[in-house]
Amino acid sequence: MVPRTRTLDGAERVIEGRRTRLTVLGIVVMFLFSALFTRLWFLQVADNTSYSAAATENRIKVVYEPALRGQILDRNGKPLVENVATDVVTFDRSAVLTSAERRQAINGLSFVLQTPVKKLERMINPETNPRASPYAPVPLATDVPDEARTYIEEHRADFPGVDVKRVAVRHYPNGTLAAHLLGYVGEINEDELEAREGEGYRQADLIGKDGVELMFESVLRGKPRRLELAVDNRGRVVRTVRDRPAVPGKDVRLTIDVDIQRVAEESLAQGMEGAQHLQNRAEQSSYDTFNAAGGSVVTLDATDGSVVAMASAPSYDPAVFNQGLSQEEFVALRDNPGHPLINRTIQGLYAPGSTWKLITAVGALETGQLDPNFGYNDQGCLEVSNLTFCNAGRTKHGTVNLSRALTVSSDVYFYELGRDMWQHYRTWKQANDDGLPAADDLIKKGYAIQDTARRFGFGEPTGIGLPSEQGGRVPDQQWKEEFNRDEPDPDKRRQNSLWFPGDSVNLSVGQGDLVVTPLQLASAYLAFADGGTLYTPRVAQAILQPGTESGQPPTVFRELPAQPVKDIGITPEVYGPIMEGFTGAVSGQGGTARGAFTGYQPGDVAGKTGTAENTPPKQDTSLFVGIMPATSPRYVVTTVVEEAGFGADVAAPITRRIIDALYGNLNPEAVGVAPAGVEDD
Repeated sequence: MVPRTRTLDGAERVIEGRRTRLTVLGIVVMFLFSALFTRLWFLQVADNTSYSAAATENRIKVVYEPALRGQILDRNGKPLVENVATDVVTFDRSAVLTSAERRQAINGLSFVLQTPVKKLERMINPETNPRASPYAPVPLATDVPDEARTYIEEHRADFPGVDVKRVAVRHYPNGTLAAHLLGYVGEINEDELEAREGEGYRQADLIGKDGVELMFESVLRGKPRRLELAVDNRGRVVRTVRDRPAVPGKDVRLTIDVDIQRVAEESLAQGMEGAQHLQNRAEQSSYDTFNAAGGSVVTLDATDGSVVAMASAPSYDPAVFNQGLSQEEFVALRDNPGHPLINRTIQGLYAPGSTWKLITAVGALETGQLDPNFGYNDQGCLEVSNLTFCNAGRTKHGTVNLSRALTVSSDVYFYELGRDMWQHYRTWKQANDDGLPAADDLIKKGYAIQDTARRFGFGEPTGIGLPSEQGGRVPDQQWKEEFNRDEPDPDKRRQNSLWFPGDSVNLSVGQGDLVVTPLQLASAYLAFADGGTLYTPRVAQAILQPGTESGQPPTVFRELPAQPVKDIGITPEVYGPIMEGFTGAVSGQGGTARGAFTGYQPGDVAGKTGTAENTPPKQDTSLFVGIMPATSPRYVVTTVVEEAGFGADVAAPITRRIIDALYGNLNPEAVGVAPAGVEDD
């Protein structure tokens, strides 16, 4: 009996265990099916909108085509930059081709375009050329010769996936003329893409890289065509969904006069070439010729601050960027020893030499430190704190007043002014250091040059709007302290931070730590010539609507008026003696630029020569600023030539030829540089 009972109990336990496991398994299966049904419901119902949008995105591809870029015109409507049609060979990466067909097309293009197969492969391959759109044809060659285009079109079967289409590229009808001002366009880079996020730029877009092309990028660019294409699961185009036409960019009319610009560039080149054949007799021990490897010219309209011409040499050809430079080619251009990509008119920094005497004279007159009629005996040299400062060639000019000192460019006259200004500064500084009250006029007289310079716009960019403009430097004790802040030796730091008599003396004649740009110099002389109005130099007159029919006046979208900044307030008592000195420099007895302006009548032209000394072996910088006419100024011309010697010998003759053109002679005689001589400034 007992064993039987145990057998029945064991069977019941087995049956009961199986029931429990089945129940648990059923619950698990029900849970899994519930989760599956819930997910299916979510995918089909709850998240239907987002997945539908993703599916649509996978079927619609967007292709952008650039708009026609706006033209750049001179002040008279003559084209400086325009668009011309050119033939471009393209390859359709989305075309369904066999490997044999693809190889046939690339080999054929290599023969016709004279381009290595490997280079073509790199351009077509998405991995080596990811910037090209997979849904738009890849450009392989631009400006294709007619015979190449004809061959491809007549042998279509031999070039599967290949097409030749006509597109617009930037064209420069005047060659390299005004290259630095106009700038160039190129493919947008990663930094530019990041900086212009949200403005609709995409990889491979063209963008203004420099000059006016960059300055007016948002105006010239226009709006690209937006083409929406339906494609199948293999990426093949099925149909066009939407096509938003391109909107061409607007035109920009500059203040430049193309004829004066041409004369300015010709004159600069002639003067530089002439200087390279002059013997540098100013250095007593050397008869080397001048390097004269770089220079610039700025011509401003004295009535409104407009740029009439802006030349920088050496220059470059902006058209080379149309073909697309390799990294190696661009680096070679950028690192060229002549620095052809630098716009010297706004980026070149030079000691202004005696052209700076305008600022010193204005500062001294306005602070009452100078009687313009006082006769000072110039004996050729001046002793200041155990240092000797002399005129060029130690020339003795005898008794000179302010006007005469400007006419003959007496450095000693201005050295004396600089020394007097330092005396006022020292008195103020000593009282200030001792905690004693000091008269305000002491610091005004002591810093008369610096304060006047800043009023005339030196020490900061002019605001012309062109990229990379430099601000120059107007030194004072604060600048010296900042410059020497990292000197580890405290004694040297203190000594080098002091403002010495020699600092004021050098500053009075545009030397020392002072540097300015040619545009700043032209702008300051304009402010003086027009009686005190300082302008922001402008390069553009108006923005024009595109598509004006030939022969019809353009439709102005927006005028760009002159931009007066402030009235410096030049009084007749200040203006008179200085202008008299400038007029004498061109036409007076002993005038430093008289030889360059033979044939002109007194009052036709005024100006100031400048010769900025450099540390050997670098040679002196030649400068001249001309004002024409002197009686009622209309134009200001500033010429700077690096390592070309005296301003009277090179810069003044260059300026003379440009002034000839401004007076109406657009085919003036070639620049005739003068033999270098120690008697001229």
